[in-house]
Amino acid sequence: MSVGARACAPGADGHPVGSAKAAVPIDGTVHGTMAPPAAPREPSTDRGDRNHRGHGTARSGRVLGWAALLAFIACAAVHTASSIAGGGFDPRVALLWSSIAAALALIRLLPPRVPEAAMAERIRARMSDRSPGAEAALLVGCLAAFAAADAVLSPVFALIGPGAPPLSYYAAKAIFLLLIPPLFAGGSGITRRSSGPDLLPLAARVHEPWRWAAPVPAAAFLALLALPWIAAPEPPGTLPSDYALGAVVALTFAGVAVADVLFFSVLLQTRLELLFGRWPGIAATAVVYGLSSLVGEPLTGGAHDLASAVAVQGASGLAAGYLWARYRNLWANLLLAGGVAALAMAPPTAAFL
Repeated sequence: MSVGARACAPGADGHPVGSAKAAVPIDGTVHGTMAPPAAPREPSTDRGDRNHRGHGTARSGRVLGWAALLAFIACAAVHTASSIAGGGFDPRVALLWSSIAAALALIRLLPPRVPEAAMAERIRARMSDRSPGAEAALLVGCLAAFAAADAVLSPVFALIGPGAPPLSYYAAKAIFLLLIPPLFAGGSGITRRSSGPDLLPLAARVHEPWRWAAPVPAAAFLALLALPWIAAPEPPGTLPSDYALGAVVALTFAGVAVADVLFFSVLLQTRLELLFGRWPGIAATAVVYGLSSLVGEPLTGGAHDLASAVAVQGASGLAAGYLWARYRNLWANLLLAGGVAALAMAPPTAAFL
């Protein structure tokens, strides 16, 4: 007898025996009894949780973005009003704001269309083994430590000589914004859960031609800022006798340009973008960047100094932030930061940069 015949052969009680498929009809009865019903499946909540988290992140991003925008507007109004009350509004600040607007427009238009979705996916892939929220909190803690260290080190450096206290700013910045953050947020940072490609090589190895459009708006922004110096060039002044020009330039570039780009753009802004979205991340980083410019300053002007930090230095951070967000080109941001640092040593622009 064949296998098929055995499967359909009747047993002693008259019911077919053999294969379960032949013996069990679709109603679930076996030999006159009802098979136990399958346990009901629990509805999956993964998608709902993801959607809930996504909506929560979007709401938080909108709140952060609007808060940063209102901070810029309020600080610009306070800065303008206090400047007029104190003797007149500096037209160079108006030049700065118009230069920022021009730079933002150029960044958006050069080129008009870029594969931003693909670039965003590459960023997410390289940051997938990280905890952006925890790392952002640690980075903000480094900023607070930078401010505290400058206050502690300044009197220590004063023991060396009258020209040494300003070096406390560079020392504290190098330690807390350039050396310590990579220990936990860098390519081999302790908060990273696995090894693999990191963000910095993506920013430093720029292979796509469209990403090399970034130096154009950066150079245009610097050229507009330099118009007061171009119109009336002045020497940078007499340097302290115990400083060499090369040392001053190296300290300024390393302590300001490199540290600012790596800390604020590559580390902090990227994580805030992942948490809250592009523009909320850019705006929040710009506000924090502006406030950080108060480290080491006497703050004799009170609210005017605070408003000026956000309305002037923080506003320039918008251009740097959008430049980074659109191109992810480390060299263009270094060009921008280095150029601003150089202009800050020239008398016509040093007063407001």
